[in-house]
Amino acid sequence: MTVVRAPGRRLLRISSGSFLSHGAVLLVIKNFGPSSATDVRVTFDPAALAKEDVAALPNSDMKKWLYQRFAESVPIWAPG
Repeated sequence: MTVVRAPGRRLLRISSGSFLSHGAVLLVIKNFGPSSATDVRVTFDPAALAKEDVAALPNSDMKKWLYQRFAESVPIWAPG
């Protein structure tokens, strides 16, 4: 589990569960704040691949979906 909080920012908790099927895992990102979080940026450690390398990944690779989904910030993340 990872907890991310910047000064003056909402608390987001990131957790992953057991494998759902071969190549898939449950990923949960939840806003515990009382109101919507804005301009939410998701980063990866190790860092995500370059956009060209992500595009070259096969569609069956879950990392491709994750990297593409979080390449840009999420404008609003509702609480709950």
